[in-house]
Amino acid sequence: MEDDIFVFRWIAQDGSDKNVVGGMGTQPVEKIPPPLPCRTGVAERPAGPLGEQARRLAGLILRNVPAEDKQAMAVFLGTMMGAWEEDRIFQRSRKSGAGKYCSPAAFSRTLPSTVAAELAIEFGMQGPLLVFTAGAASGPLAMIRATRWIQSGNISLALAGALDWSYPGIRRRMTGAISNDSRTLLCLIGRRSALPRIHPVIQIKQGRLKYSPDENSHSMDTSIAPLADAFRRACAQRVHIQGKSGIGTVCQMILEPV
Repeated sequence: MEDDIFVFRWIAQDGSDKNVVGGMGTQPVEKIPPPLPCRTGVAERPAGPLGEQARRLAGLILRNVPAEDKQAMAVFLGTMMGAWEEDRIFQRSRKSGAGKYCSPAAFSRTLPSTVAAELAIEFGMQGPLLVFTAGAASGPLAMIRATRWIQSGNISLALAGALDWSYPGIRRRMTGAISNDSRTLLCLIGRRSALPRIHPVIQIKQGRLKYSPDENSHSMDTSIAPLADAFRRACAQRVHIQGKSGIGTVCQMILEPV
């Protein structure tokens, strides 16, 4: 049905270039291609490892999507530690000379929405931009919110997903070196009529948020690997996803093959 919501493309990657999975219609993902040759915007300085990973994955997701469709596209991302590298850069400047050389430019990039904003600038997406910092289920929450917005008719397409650092003891290593153990999942979702030339790979049958007195305010978004596994299985069978967020909600999704 035209009013149903579909996943047209999805891709996930951890810190290793070799560990990439995704669904691009009939074309399997074997490796990440170079970024798109034409950039809509230019960042003020090179992105951190997590931001660069998200840029490269978004470049693949959005390849061959018409410019007018990207312009109206929304961005919905979940993250807990998406600005981690930027926080460390600012903290170093703040400690330099007892705060005398504190960097306003570095501070401006410490928001969790930094990477999402970079993606919007890079690919010319001018629709709504929402970032959810909601504990362990930040990614599913972002995807359900994107689905709700599409159902409401406010938007027809969205780049949705999650990105975060992922390794044990991240809170205890705030002053230590950051390893490139980033983790990202992105998907292009919308109504089938929005991209008639791209065959979808998964149908989103349900996206619900239920109140719960329990919260999972984990310091990292632990949903990314389970989401990737669920997307992979949903290409062949019905899959139920459920996770507790850090804001008193249970995120529930049902995915089916097309």
